Amino acid sequence: MYFYYFLTELGMNRKYGGMLITPIQLVQFIVALTLIVYETLNIQECRTVPWAIYWMWFTYAVFLLFFLKLFFDKKQERAKSVAPRADREKKAL
Repeated sequence: MYFYYFLTELGMNRKYGGMLITPIQLVQFIVALTLIVYETLNIQECRTVPWAIYWMWFTYAVFLLFFLKLFFDKKQERAKSVAPRADREKKAL
């Protein structure tokens, strides 16, 4: 993401880079979550300190809740903007 900001400062068109950030971050999120699950199931093998596992689960839960909140807020916002447009189209007919 910081590399994207760097490129936009150099003059890259934001449209192209912005389309890639979300899919890349989602892949990163899924890979990291998969690794956390593996590490949780193999604490002894990975020699992980238990508080680190708790911290990883906590931070990813917070990010997931934040993402879901933004997603549903935007969904509601889109629904509100579509409803008045549909009403205007009915009146025009």
